[in-house]
Amino acid sequence: MLSIYHFDTPLSDNCLITEQYLQKISQQIHRSHHLFFVPLINEPILKMIKDDNSSCADEPTDKASLVYRLTLDFKAAQIEGNKKARALLINLQEALTVGHQKYSRNLVINIAKKVGINITDFLYNRNSKETMQAILEDQQLAHGMMPKVQATVAIDDAVDLKTQILTDFSVNDLLPAFLPHISDDDASEKNAEASVNLA
Repeated sequence: MLSIYHFDTPLSDNCLITEQYLQKISQQIHRSHHLFFVPLINEPILKMIKDDNSSCADEPTDKASLVYRLTLDFKAAQIEGNKKARALLINLQEALTVGHQKYSRNLVINIAKKVGINITDFLYNRNSKETMQAILEDQQLAHGMMPKVQATVAIDDAVDLKTQILTDFSVNDLLPAFLPHISDDDASEKNAEASVNLA
C-alpha cells in the first residue's frame, strides 16, 4: 500500500495547484494507494480548539478563520469519503482563488451538492466536536511525520517501510518520486511534462 499525504495550508500559494497535480498523477499509479489531503492550521486556531472555544462563523473575518472554516468543511466532508472531501476542498479553493467568489454558507452548500455530499449530515458535521477533534489528530499526524511542519508531500511506502518527504513542489521534484509507481507509458508522458513547474 502506498499512502500519499499532502500537508499544506488551504489558500496558500501552491496548495491548489499541487492538489490538482497529485489528483492527476495518482490516477496513473498502478499500485494500491490512498491520497490524503491534510490541511494545516496555525497555532492560535489550534489553541482555540484545545481550549474548547473554537466556534467559527460562516463569514470568516480574516484569513486564519477562513482557513479554519475551510478545514472544518473539508473534515466534515471526509466523513463521506476522501474522494468527496478532496473534490470539495479543490472546488472551494477554485471558487475563492480563481473565481474570486466570497466564502459563504451558500457557496459551500452548492459545492457540497455538486460533489454529491449529503447536505443534512454535512451541515451538522461541519461544526461538530468530532470534526474539531479530527483536525487536532491531523495536526498531530503532521508533527509526527515531519521534522518541521511546513507544506509537504509525504509518500509512505508500506512495502519498503520508508517515508519520502518532499518540500519542493516543482514537477521536476515530484515526478521522480512517483515514477516508480506509475506504468511505463504514463511515465514517458510524465517525463515529457517535467519541464513544467507547479509554482
